[in-house]
Amino acid sequence: ANGTTVVNDFDEYPTFRTFGGNGNRFFQFGKEVSAKNMLIDNNVIFQVAHDLTIDSLVLLGQNQDGIIEFIDVGANVTLECTDIRMTGSDPNVISVQNAGSDIHTLRVKGNITLDASSALIFDLASASGSNVILELGGDSGTNSITNNAGIPIDLYKIKMNKGSDTNSSFTFPTSFTLTHPSVSGIQPIEIVNGLLILNDAGIDVNLTDE
Repeated sequence: ANGTTVVNDFDEYPTFRTFGGNGNRFFQFGKEVSAKNMLIDNNVIFQVAHDLTIDSLVLLGQNQDGIIEFIDVGANVTLECTDIRMTGSDPNVISVQNAGSDIHTLRVKGNITLDASSALIFDLASASGSNVILELGGDSGTNSITNNAGIPIDLYKIKMNKGSDTNSSFTFPTSFTLTHPSVSGIQPIEIVNGLLILNDAGIDVNLTDE
């Protein structure tokens, strides 16, 4: 059945999976939650409404499509995980609601993998609403994004904050877009720790509003 399910039962879960049936169903936690793994599929739109920490993998689309949407809640929230993967053959989505003025964070400490034919949208920027910072974190590692789905990667801001030196890195071997500073009013790339590698000739980033 269609509708919104808000869960307040527990603070911690080993692994959770959402089920939506034949029509899109909205699901969200009503409080801050942590879990080992997270699987979003079965025609579910998972709305990020509170801080959520996933120790390992966020997986979308094992059986039918899964959607993660950062929504307008009037506060900034963070979804943290080690890895993100879109899989299967359905149009999985990660996006942000074009409403409000929240600045959320998607903190990824490992790899981002978009399998072939598995993804429709990876968009963390909205035209006139809330936005999401992509923070590349973790204590160490040499990680990257793999875009075998060949979809546009639309970002609001990249915050590189991995490890304590340049031995820790994150690589973009695929092109992406960043919201222009004249629109966002912020610096679109922030380097705190680690090495950010942009390894695609199609990457064209404006760092100033001039």
